[in-house]
Amino acid sequence: MVINSLLTILLPVKDRPDFTQRTLQYLSSENCEFAIIVADGSKNDDVKIQVESFLTNTNLSVTYIKYGPDKDLNAFIKKMDHATLHILSKYVVWACDDDFYNLKTLREGIDFLENRIGYSSFSGEVVDFNVLPRLGTRNRVKGRLCIQLSQRYCSGRYRNITSIKSDGIIGRLEQIQFIAPAEAIHLTSVLKTSFAISATTKVSHIMTINYVMSVVSLLSGKSYHDESTMLLRQDNVPGSAGDVYISRTSQEELLKIYDDRKNIIESISVDSAVKEFFSDTLQLRELLHRANFHTYHLGVNSLRVDQPPVSRWNLTRIAWVVRLYLSAFFQLAEKTLLHSNNAVSLVDQSVLDLIDSEFIVKVEKAVYCPQYEQTQSSKPRLTWFSKSLTDRRSSSKVPIP
Repeated sequence: MVINSLLTILLPVKDRPDFTQRTLQYLSSENCEFAIIVADGSKNDDVKIQVESFLTNTNLSVTYIKYGPDKDLNAFIKKMDHATLHILSKYVVWACDDDFYNLKTLREGIDFLENRIGYSSFSGEVVDFNVLPRLGTRNRVKGRLCIQLSQRYCSGRYRNITSIKSDGIIGRLEQIQFIAPAEAIHLTSVLKTSFAISATTKVSHIMTINYVMSVVSLLSGKSYHDESTMLLRQDNVPGSAGDVYISRTSQEELLKIYDDRKNIIESISVDSAVKEFFSDTLQLRELLHRANFHTYHLGVNSLRVDQPPVSRWNLTRIAWVVRLYLSAFFQLAEKTLLHSNNAVSLVDQSVLDLIDSEFIVKVEKAVYCPQYEQTQSSKPRLTWFSKSLTDRRSSSKVPIP
């Protein structure tokens, strides 16, 4: 296979060998032509054994690096800072091992960045999904793909994100917004600079890294957001960084992020790599401090303080019961809705324009669990969602991307 030297997929992993294997198997099945760097911060060698076994029979270009355990955020940042030194390509994707990337969109993103002057990032839409395990099991690696259009951050989660096309740095920073580190193609120099700054200042919150990347990216160039599906993100993985952040959001957490950003802003304004883009450090500091103060107060005002706290034990118990009933419901629903015209009413027409149905079917096969098959056939069967999605597109004549 001819390796595309323009993009590298940087895959940091930790203690999830099954998810790592699932990701590599998916990329192999799609004949991924991009270089892959696996940065392993696991406490044991389970991931190493999985990867080395996988590499004996694959066409992928994979570089595996074993680091010490990611015991805290600073250890993770040091790992990433070192791993970026192995990236030789012009562009990079910071990938997660529970996400599935649409390689077609990655190719389109590279083509866009190569043929547009002054852009430093290319992002796309995200579709959240769950993997429904068999009843009585907790395995969320393999199972039935489920996309609920009403769940948090489903397709269209970034419709409020717009491209930032200002040619001037001040104009771009005045429009500063969240540029997802793991859901966009970045200039490799942006990722290297961001982790170098984060390692030097010893940031204390994972969301601060996102902020650093947003600032450095806009200092480096313009940001383009496309409505094509960039990736499918698994939403029911215990302990994911995004969910942990959301579940702990409080005024104390927001203040922690605010103080973290203040330190980062001072560091960014004197960093030699950043000063190459913008030499007026006083104006840069004032602009970023003002935006940081405004963002903090927006966050505090959006907190819902009128609800009494719920104990972790009760939440866990409720979640377990709800998951049990949902698993039973979807297995029953598949039997009754798979060939029913009523199934198409479960798909929101406004979302169909953003979803790449062919991509979804590929991911469905990647997470497919044979135990769900009720016939002797070994061919993976479409779920009621993907079946109804295909039917709906055919009937509504919406072109498949």
